[in-house]
Amino acid sequence: MVPLRLGSNDLSSISGREIFFDTNVLLFLFSNVPPSLPYQKREYSALFKRLLAKKNPLFVDIIVVSEFINAWFGDEYKKAVVNGFSGNRKAFRDSADGRQILKEIYHETKAVLDQFQLTSQSWNKPDIVDQLTIDNCDFNDKFIIKICQNKKLVLLTDDKDFASAPIDILTINKKLLDAS
Repeated sequence: MVPLRLGSNDLSSISGREIFFDTNVLLFLFSNVPPSLPYQKREYSALFKRLLAKKNPLFVDIIVVSEFINAWFGDEYKKAVVNGFSGNRKAFRDSADGRQILKEIYHETKAVLDQFQLTSQSWNKPDIVDQLTIDNCDFNDKFIIKICQNKKLVLLTDDKDFASAPIDILTINKKLLDAS
C-alpha cells in the first residue's frame, strides 16, 4: 500500500484517524520559537483547530516531548548568547533566567499534554539495534516512523526528512506533498 501524503484540505480522507504530532508542529503551535517560514504557524494552527473540531484523536510520545523541550530551550539559550550570556548551555539552565524559561516551557508542555494522548510504545534492545543504520533519517525520526507504523497513526509534520517514510503523512510542506 502506498502511503498517503495529505495536504490540509484533505482531512475528510482521515476522518476519525489518529494523528501523531511531530516536534516541529508542536513548536509552531505552542512555543515562541519562530518558524523558518512566516505562514507555518498560521497554517498549522488552523489545521490543529480543524483536527480538534473533527475530534481526531491526537498523540505524542516521550521522544517528541523531549525534543520539544530541548529545542525550545536551545532556542532560548541561543538568544541568551546573542544577548551576552557567556556560559555553556548547562550554566544557562542553572541560571535564574534559564530556570524561569524552563518554568515557562514546562508550563506550556503541561498544556500540550492536556490536549494529547501519549503513545504507549516501548522499546527493547533489538528494536534499538535495528535502528542503528546509516540512512537519511535521524535516530529519533526512525522511532517516530516505527510508532506510526505500529499504531497506524498519521504523522503531522513539516519535516521533509520524512519524505520517503512508509507512513501516512499530513502536512502543508509542498516538498512532502510532492514526494508522493
